[in-house]
Amino acid sequence: MIKKSIATVPLSGILREKLAAVDAAGFTGVEIFENDLLSFDGTAQDIRMRAVNFSTSTPPP
Repeated sequence: MIKKSIATVPLSGILREKLAAVDAAGFTGVEIFENDLLSFDGTAQDIRMRAVNFSTSTPPP
C-alpha cells in the first residue's frame, strides 16, 4: 500500500492547525519543517500523539 505524505512547509497556520489539516486531507504521514518544531508550544509527545493516527477516526491513546 502506498502511503500519502506531505511536508508542513507549504501549509499555513501553526503546527497544530497544520497537523489537523494534514489529517483531514487524508494523508498518512507528515514531514515537519524545523521552524514548525521550534515554534511549537508543546512537547514531542504532543506532536507524536497528533500524528500517530492520521486518517483514522480513533483519537490517539
